Amino acid sequence: MDILKAVADCSIGPTRLMYRANLAWISLQEHLKTLVEKGLLRVIVDEQRSRYELTPKGFTTLDMYSNLLEALSEQAVGSRVW
Repeated sequence: MDILKAVADCSIGPTRLMYRANLAWISLQEHLKTLVEKGLLRVIVDEQRSRYELTPKGFTTLDMYSNLLEALSEQAVGSRVW
C-alpha cells in the first residue's frame, strides 16, 4: 500500500518511489512487477526512463484500503471501555 500511496499523487520514477516507499531496490522491483501484473500500476516509458502511475483499479484499491482503515479506527474507538 505504501507504493500505491507514493504513486497516487503523480507518476513517479522507480528511484524516487524506492525512497518514498522506504524499500530496498530488489524488493521494490518485485513489488512493482506484481502490482503491474495485477493491473494496479501501469508503466510509462519515455526516452529511456520509466515512470509508474496508478490505474483506475489501483485508485479503487487504495480507496478501499483507506475506508477499511477508517472503519477499523472507528470500531477501535467505539469499543473502548473506560
